[in-house]
Amino acid sequence: MIGAGCTGHVLGSPYEITERDVEILTWVTRHGVVTVVQIASRFCPTSSLLSAALQRVRKLSTASPPLLRRDRTHYGEPSVIRVTTKGTRLANVGPPVPGPSRLILAEVHHSLGIVDLTEELLKAHPEAVLPTERERREQCHTD
Repeated sequence: MIGAGCTGHVLGSPYEITERDVEILTWVTRHGVVTVVQIASRFCPTSSLLSAALQRVRKLSTASPPLLRRDRTHYGEPSVIRVTTKGTRLANVGPPVPGPSRLILAEVHHSLGIVDLTEELLKAHPEAVLPTERERREQCHTD
């Protein structure tokens, strides 16, 4: 099993899952719902690397079993990316390991805005440890 920075193959998939793939799965799991542009901004910071982020998302979405899923939301809006059940198991999150995030169309814009805000705060304060909104919500439900 992959996790904690290890690499290996997903069963039935010709793709090797790298440490960077696990980092992306972990980040998407922590946030719940993100866009490819947000993944590119976080992991491929130069604008010329947007295609690299798209390729990575495609790789993780077409793995067998899929580790990420793309969902259409609103007309004219970008698709959102969520982690699958298998993807959450590979992510370095937990315990407890959260399941895939639910897609609530009425909250998509808010959720994506919070991801942007969180990333801006972390860029300004790289030493900070900032829980995501999803983590805060789960914490409130367990307290």
